[in-house]
Amino acid sequence: MFHERENINRINKLSSSGKLIGYALFYNTYSTWGGCSVYLEDLYVTPEWRSKGVGTKLWATVAKVAVERNCCRMDWAVMEWNKLAINFYQKHGAYNVTIADNFHMFRLTKENLEQLALLSNSSI
Repeated sequence: MFHERENINRINKLSSSGKLIGYALFYNTYSTWGGCSVYLEDLYVTPEWRSKGVGTKLWATVAKVAVERNCCRMDWAVMEWNKLAINFYQKHGAYNVTIADNFHMFRLTKENLEQLALLSNSSI
């Protein structure tokens, strides 16, 4: 099942009884070096359905959408402690950008975002 709302996309995987057993949440981004990209915000499979191909099917479906949209790549973040996910992604050809390309992901909290936004009104 595929849902699209604004720039947010969700793919649900349901069991034969109609119970939600996994989902992928992603959206389009843009790379100045390569063009259209996809960011995978979340890939989740319920514990009882793990290691049964559900995650691979969901991730492959996101990849198919990205290919159909002519995207140059897919990006996502993984917590360092989540070795199971890291191994899953690497098994399918993903590489760690932090290690290979020395890129680091940064974040502004809502408060910091609001403070930075105030600077847009100041004169140079």
